[in-house]
Amino acid sequence: MLALFGGTVRFLAHTEGGRSSGPPSGPTYAATAAIHPGHRRSVRVNPALTGPHFSVVLEFVHAPVVGEWSQVTVRPLVEGAPGSEALAAGACLAILEGRREVALLDVEFEIEPGEPSV
Repeated sequence: MLALFGGTVRFLAHTEGGRSSGPPSGPTYAATAAIHPGHRRSVRVNPALTGPHFSVVLEFVHAPVVGEWSQVTVRPLVEGAPGSEALAAGACLAILEGRREVALLDVEFEIEPGEPSV
């Protein structure tokens, strides 16, 4: 069974290097993630990202708004994929499109099997 987590995501404004089209408009978004060397209260946009990159799937509780923190559930695209062990409660991840950081993700808690998602 795939691990499922709850957290918050902030899509960067285009002026911060984010998407020119704004956040995704659908309820689900698959992207690449990497460990971000910070926390949302001390965010450095576009830091040097080290470590493995891995694919995640974000499911939005409400449509995200540029620059605001929005609730999400998040899971690895493929359980056990190299790097996916970084997806854990307390992690701060950069969400990438290619090499460009488009969002920040704070992973806040694990959702236990059978527990309702966020």
